[in-house]
Amino acid sequence: MAIAVGNVIALLDRYDETNDGYALLIAAWLCKRGIQDVVAAGNLSPVHTINVFVNQRLEKMTVQDAYIKSIGRLSMIAKEMSDQDSEDILDIINGGDAFDKVDSSLSEDKKQRLLKQNLTF
Repeated sequence: MAIAVGNVIALLDRYDETNDGYALLIAAWLCKRGIQDVVAAGNLSPVHTINVFVNQRLEKMTVQDAYIKSIGRLSMIAKEMSDQDSEDILDIINGGDAFDKVDSSLSEDKKQRLLKQNLTF
């Protein structure tokens, strides 16, 4: 989860700089696979502290703070987008049809890198 959170934050920072919509799709996919699925498994308390590596910096945060800085931030960005783009982003986060489309477009190698290696830009 910590790697996914760090990668989502890095992708959202990249989006802020470049307005690259692809970064949002990948961030949404990461939110589902690397954060939502872990939280749904019920193995982490919201007050549990995790170490998140963001842009070559280590940050300690609670699971709740990590959720807010990743999924919460992406949801806020989505609300500022067109209705269709917003719906697509939220559908990916929630594991809907848009998630399946993004998931099938990513190679297994790409998925493993996104979930197991820290992104740096």
